[in-house]
Amino acid sequence: MNNPKISILVPVYLSYPFLDKINNCLLNQTYTNIEIVYVNDGSPDESGIKCDLFANNDKRVKVIHKKNNGAADALNTGIKNATGDYIMFIDADDWIELNTCEIAIEKALHFDADMVFWLNIKEFQNKSIPYPPFFKQDKLFANDDILFLRRRMIGLINDELKNPTQTDAFNAGWGKLYKASVIKDNQIKWTATHLVGSSDVLFNTQLMPFINKAYYINKYLHHYNRNNPNSLTKTYNNTLYYKYKNLFIEIEKVITNHYYQNSEFKQALNNRIALASINITLSLTASKFSFSQKKDLQTMLNDTVFVNSFNKLTFKYIPFMFKVFFFMAKYKMDWGVFLLGKIMNKLR
Repeated sequence: MNNPKISILVPVYLSYPFLDKINNCLLNQTYTNIEIVYVNDGSPDESGIKCDLFANNDKRVKVIHKKNNGAADALNTGIKNATGDYIMFIDADDWIELNTCEIAIEKALHFDADMVFWLNIKEFQNKSIPYPPFFKQDKLFANDDILFLRRRMIGLINDELKNPTQTDAFNAGWGKLYKASVIKDNQIKWTATHLVGSSDVLFNTQLMPFINKAYYINKYLHHYNRNNPNSLTKTYNNTLYYKYKNLFIEIEKVITNHYYQNSEFKQALNNRIALASINITLSLTASKFSFSQKKDLQTMLNDTVFVNSFNKLTFKYIPFMFKVFFFMAKYKMDWGVFLLGKIMNKLR
């Protein structure tokens, strides 16, 4: 396979202001054997019309118009229609360096990697913040190392807990090149965020058992737009508790089916559950106080799934503020947890 095709899948919804930028960066990739699949998810603006114009001007662009059913369904539609040997996912408001495909495919072919991944820069209106490097240098994951990567996708253990905010450091669907056959042959599909809280985490967790080699590129190739008011990541929703519980159930199924003899995977999931309680608390305390928020917090603190995670959590490596949070959570000090959530929101 000397010149494999890369299918770049772009879900489109209320994306009109960003489409010229993403289309230009994709069409001008130094690696040219690509197809760009825009999946217009019933966008009510003129995004679909603009995508059609792109397709008229370059035969490498394909546009699929469908009824609105969310980003996960759009991505699954893209996978079904992708004809490339490799697949990349990218949000319509993000962009990548012009040599991203060239660098990624070279590593994929040289190391016969099922997945290649790289770093991102968070782009705000007035500043750019490079994400901390995942590892110190380029690295091939195979054999025992790939087992580490599979576990790390599920959660943190031991001294990794020194940086609890890094739980999902490289779990995004974007910033990666996947071998298409691994996704299609194993029927891995995206699940809607409104069901599981994070489509990306579940997608990669379900895919990782079938990834035998992965290659990490220690370069900043992806630009993650944090300045889009339509982005799902900026939309407040107080149902995070129920979504995350569904996510934990699905991750536990992966562990049962593929890693049932490995205690580190169970420990990683336990720590993910405990750390998720912070995100849930931040979500509940983000807006003006109401007693329903307090009631929802009590529900979480008394939930057996979370109670067990707090009891099994090792406090040794966790930073001080997190220790205070988990101490109060463990002993169901709901007012203390609530107030600390308010403080943490102000410090963000």
